[in-house]
Amino acid sequence: MTTWRTVLAVPLLLALGCSPEGPPPAVPSAPPPTAPAWLDGLEQGPPPRVPYVVGTTHVAPDGSRTGIRREGPLVRTPPVAAFASLDDGSLLVQDDDNFEGYTTVRHVRRGRTVATWDITGLLVPSPGGTVAFGEATSSEAVPKGPTALHLFTGHEHRVQSLTYHPAVEAVVDGRVVFRARFGLPGDPQGLLVSDLVGPPQPWRRPVPTSRSAPPRRPAPPGSVVLDAVLEPSGSVLLVVAPRGRDRHRLSALVRRRSDGRFEVVAPPRPLPRQSGLTPSAYLLGVRP
Repeated sequence: MTTWRTVLAVPLLLALGCSPEGPPPAVPSAPPPTAPAWLDGLEQGPPPRVPYVVGTTHVAPDGSRTGIRREGPLVRTPPVAAFASLDDGSLLVQDDDNFEGYTTVRHVRRGRTVATWDITGLLVPSPGGTVAFGEATSSEAVPKGPTALHLFTGHEHRVQSLTYHPAVEAVVDGRVVFRARFGLPGDPQGLLVSDLVGPPQPWRRPVPTSRSAPPRRPAPPGSVVLDAVLEPSGSVLLVVAPRGRDRHRLSALVRRRSDGRFEVVAPPRPLPRQSGLTPSAYLLGVRP
């Protein structure tokens, strides 16, 4: 059986200039950071079967990788706060560049940004692969600037212009439930709903949950679960971090198989610097 620590042992010896058949080298008593105790003994498993983002790279279930960096000379790409995979193969990427409550969403197609918007809140998904967000002027000094609702459904992108800043709550049956963010005089009060074709109407039902909680599953010993999603096989892909002060500073991808055993599928990585909304080094796509 190949374990996570075994996979790392030979490269470590070679890096120290030693042959695996030679005498063991002198090593410090503390375990190396590439073989943390909280993952020790776990088997090495096959790659994830769902899309994820690590750093500024999107990794598809087939293993293909697409860079999602911002383009341009001397352009700094912030960490990714959230992403959604669309039916046409493109991505919605929310950058972790929070400024006065606003962040940037980019529409990325084959690694190139084709459109950008300033938004408030997070990308809001729904069953069936639709994703909504509220566009807003990125300055609280201009709360009545140009704003709009956006809804991506299938291969269609609908936009509805508004005169106030929308805060999206949920997507229900292809319609966006939202409220006026600032509640200024003249703004509509309470919840509204729109299909982005006709004018918004009052929403008088309870606010639906915009996204489900991750599946409740045990974590490997010494670990905590930051996020989770079911894979097509029925196993659970977990974003895990060590317990204690390193929680949220370091994370890895671990699979819990149908037999209850854990296996590492992506190695530990540190949290990107200057992260505000980003919860971990690995991000799973937004889901209903």
